[in-house]
Amino acid sequence: MKQFYSFSLFFLMINLNAQIINIPDLNFKNKLLSSNPTNYIVFNSNGYPISIDANGNNEIEVSEALLVGEINVSNSAIQSLDGISNFENLKSLLCANNSITSLDLTANVALNVLNCNYNQINSILINQPSNIRSFEARNNALTTFDYSFFLINRIDIQYNQITTISLDIQNYIAEGIIGFYCNNNQLSSINVSALLPIFIQEFNCSYNNLTSLDAESFDVSELFNFNCSHNQLTSLGVLNFVGGDFDCSYNQLTELIFPNTCLWKVRCNNNLLTNFSLPPVTTNNCISMLSLSDNLLTSIDLSSIGSGIVEVFCYNNPNLTNLNLKNGIGTTYLLITDNLFLYNLPNLEYVCANENEVTLVQEYLLERGFTTSVVNSYCSFVPGGVFYTINGNSRVDLNDNGCDSNDTVVQNLKLNITNGTASTTIIPNATGNYSIPVQQDSHTITPVFEIPSYFTVSPASITVSFPAQTSPFVQNFCASFNGSHPDLEVIVIPLTIQRPGFDALYKITYKNKGTVALTGSVNFQYQNDFQEFVSSIPGVSSQNTTTLSWDFVSLAPFESKEIYVTFNLNAPTDNPPLESGSILNYTASIIGNLEDETPSDNTFVFNQEVVNSFDPNDKRCLEGNTIPLNKVGDYVHYMIRFENTGTANAQNVVVVDNLDVSKFDVSSFQALNSSHPFVTKISNSNKVEFIFENINLPFDDASNDGYIVFKIKTKNNLQLNDTFSNTASIYFDYNFPIVTEPAITVVSQALGLVEVDGVFVSIVPNPTQDVLTITTKNEISSVMIFDTNGRIIQTKIQNNELETQLDLTSYQQGVYYVKVITKEGFGIKKIVKNNK
Repeated sequence: MKQFYSFSLFFLMINLNAQIINIPDLNFKNKLLSSNPTNYIVFNSNGYPISIDANGNNEIEVSEALLVGEINVSNSAIQSLDGISNFENLKSLLCANNSITSLDLTANVALNVLNCNYNQINSILINQPSNIRSFEARNNALTTFDYSFFLINRIDIQYNQITTISLDIQNYIAEGIIGFYCNNNQLSSINVSALLPIFIQEFNCSYNNLTSLDAESFDVSELFNFNCSHNQLTSLGVLNFVGGDFDCSYNQLTELIFPNTCLWKVRCNNNLLTNFSLPPVTTNNCISMLSLSDNLLTSIDLSSIGSGIVEVFCYNNPNLTNLNLKNGIGTTYLLITDNLFLYNLPNLEYVCANENEVTLVQEYLLERGFTTSVVNSYCSFVPGGVFYTINGNSRVDLNDNGCDSNDTVVQNLKLNITNGTASTTIIPNATGNYSIPVQQDSHTITPVFEIPSYFTVSPASITVSFPAQTSPFVQNFCASFNGSHPDLEVIVIPLTIQRPGFDALYKITYKNKGTVALTGSVNFQYQNDFQEFVSSIPGVSSQNTTTLSWDFVSLAPFESKEIYVTFNLNAPTDNPPLESGSILNYTASIIGNLEDETPSDNTFVFNQEVVNSFDPNDKRCLEGNTIPLNKVGDYVHYMIRFENTGTANAQNVVVVDNLDVSKFDVSSFQALNSSHPFVTKISNSNKVEFIFENINLPFDDASNDGYIVFKIKTKNNLQLNDTFSNTASIYFDYNFPIVTEPAITVVSQALGLVEVDGVFVSIVPNPTQDVLTITTKNEISSVMIFDTNGRIIQTKIQNNELETQLDLTSYQQGVYYVKVITKEGFGIKKIVKNNK
């Protein structure tokens, strides 16, 4: 019996070795038979190329097939792979670029790699769940894809006719899916639930009919390419992508939400997006290219783009009104390389830029025809991109036990900030609380009082380094008294114009700037011949025909109070009459029970012109058009008024005043009073910004006004007849700034002449194209012409005539000011020069 079994086994082995595989497709068979160790057609299980016909009989036996681990028969004009089932140990099958119409691989259970691209296959049968790791069947005729895999890391079925996909993956693999490509099919939906727990590096479902895609659930921590373009998608949910390229162009998306991203390239052209923004990130955003053309965008926020950005495309967005380029890092590369593509944006109203790039962006836009687009940095009042915050408050220790919530806040205390290279001054609002946004660096903050010798501040300064320290960094400042310093201050603020026959309202503010409580009185002198006192809040303590008085008791250090006074002005028909152009003089004074250390600010002389009409956005020197020579080097006071004449509330208002450093001592600047809460910022040595953030200023006539009052010292070197002047620019939200007429003040004799009443000076014609004729009732000593910057353009000495002429033919078109000096006084009049 033992010999019989051995004999039977011998014949079985002979039969197996001699069993020839039927391969009906001669091209397939001949390709296999042509294999040898040098042409890489057939490989054994160890990956070495071999000759499949080991016995040289021009046939392939089962025993020979069982030795095969890999087959590459691509580009061989094969129509059928019948016979492939005998290759039971086959791990890799490459049969691309043939004419195969179907594949049955159910017997090839060891198969790991399949590449049958570029055939005519409409059916692929595999054993399920399959061990295939890489499945490539692009450019075929498949209509469905319904498979289950043990392990898979690449699926490429693009360019087929697939209408449905159902995918099941049995096990998690560490490297995840390297790529899933189902683009250029006829898909209306994709069941990607099997992909959700698995890392994916590339996903491409473009050029289908998809209306929805659950991209929000993808684990895309390893993603470097996601393409869902050319579909009918209306939403993608929250895109948790952390890197790579992203393309969602040619869909119907109305929004994109990136909570955090380090994408390299983003393309979302030809959609229905109405706004776009990138998320704030803790490091520079990685995007190098962004394309948002052909959408319905009204706003684009690129404040989170990093320094690596090299191209931005946002053309053909007819509804785009706002573009935010304020990233805190810089967009200079985009501009100088002409890689910011802004075309066909007919409604672009506002571009927000980094403060140091505003001029560059303005020039860039003008060169491309955007003549009506406003550029500034006021879309936000923090640096663009990543920033950090320093918070705190300032108080004065009234009871010598340290500062606490019961102590008085220090209003409008200047805080100087420097990083060793640039310096800025911040003056917080009247609450005493401050919040300073800064960028990465080491910053030193020093509080500065108007009179530093009065106080000791603890700490005297702080140095904060970001990002090493936690943001927000909180630091309070506590001031204590250095001895007894009585010091009071009073100013007068006109809250309305002076119009003949109407009421005029004034606000008198007085303050204790010193270190001891003071008791005293405030007095206000006015010209009772031309006006009648109506009322005051609070009521007067005493009064006579020309003076109103209010008593105060124990005004504490840093305490301030306000008095509102109303007068009714004479009409032109009253006796004496009050005409437009007349000047009314007011004097406020404050007297305390102790001798004041700075008596110069105990008296405030205010001169206001009577007008019938006025510009609601203006800047004026409250001392008037002149100051006496002996006041050079003292404080002068300015008031800037603004009015919202638009059709909607103004959310933010910014008033910018570029001070003339040759005429003003910027270090002496003090913010005094305002209509609404504000913060002051001084940068670039002379640029003062009054920021009314979230003012929400109404547009109705009863409540659409605002103002700011400050004081600053003139330089000590101003001489007799010198002038100092400048203008202010007022920004209402995203509109072009309103530039005020210059406020020009002349240095005159200490007991100098008052300004001539407007009725005594005639300048005609005005506007003029050539010659001006100046006529007065008083003998003219000299005439000077100033430009809007206060520079003297021409001086003409007269021989005390009553009339003179000036030839302006050679002057450029614009606004000028003529100062006419007579023996009785002088007047300053605005003229307009037009070209012929």
